[in-house]
Amino acid sequence: MRIGRYVPNASRALRPLVERGSLLIMSRAGVGKTTLLRDLAASIAQHPGRPLIMVVDTSNEIGGDGPVPMPFLGRCRRIQVPRRSDQSRVMIEAIQNHSPQYLVVDELATAEEAEAAWSIAQRGVRLIATCHGENLAALLQNQALNLLVGGAAQAFLSNEERRLRNKVKKTVLERPHSSPFDFVVELCARNNGYLYFDVNKAVDLILDDQPAKPNAAVGGEVTLSELLPRRIERRLRMRERTARLSESQPDEDLDEVPEDQPFSREYVDDDGYLVTEASDQHEGHRGDSTLDVLERRRDRLHGKSHYGKHGKKNEVLREELSRLF
Repeated sequence: MRIGRYVPNASRALRPLVERGSLLIMSRAGVGKTTLLRDLAASIAQHPGRPLIMVVDTSNEIGGDGPVPMPFLGRCRRIQVPRRSDQSRVMIEAIQNHSPQYLVVDELATAEEAEAAWSIAQRGVRLIATCHGENLAALLQNQALNLLVGGAAQAFLSNEERRLRNKVKKTVLERPHSSPFDFVVELCARNNGYLYFDVNKAVDLILDDQPAKPNAAVGGEVTLSELLPRRIERRLRMRERTARLSESQPDEDLDEVPEDQPFSREYVDDDGYLVTEASDQHEGHRGDSTLDVLERRRDRLHGKSHYGKHGKKNEVLREELSRLF
């Protein structure tokens, strides 16, 4: 007989992850997936930002068997599912009717539930869920659930692609979608696990017959009841910084103007005239002679300080004007 109980701080290492994105916990039966799920739901409910959390409790193992959930769930809203086959439908209805920021689901087991989880992730809701699986490679071989990490599909390579990739076979396995989960944790024991913080890259390595678990660029070992290792925390902060920089760049690259093709810009000068400035000349024109332009610039220059924003430029111009006049 299984007796579920709340273990505080059981998921201490995972709390910073759920604040950044969706989390999938996987292991064989009896290792402690649901125990971590209870503690994560309780910790999010105590967040000062008061996020809206929905718990889809199909087997009543998260919040208890009664109609009133256990007190540790705090502000979490719980939905009890009458039949196991209705879980995927209830997941979608919870998003449509309650608009939560977090959705907590225990044991995704069917292709319909995997598709529902993928759909929910595309709507901007952070998903915290569990599933059965020995490791990430075994989950990719599960045709019903591999969509949880992006899926696996056959792709045909041309002769040129085979040469570039150094492949012998014409068909390879590739990931057709991005993983709906930002982080995946493999539970090795009750307090130890392996965290993949770059799920897409880890899946690509496995599908390419390369080892992903010892690769420090995609994951690392964690002790669940302790703080997240500093190495992983630094990796996450670096990735967030890179993402912010990429978002600040312009979406479209402007076409460069050829050197032999002049361009122009227009502005209104201090006298109120519309001036057109070409790329190969430093002074605007509106039908005035060069001497008229220089005289006007001289008059403006003598009335201003030479130590402002363009002080050095004004000093050079002053010397040029003094030679002319």
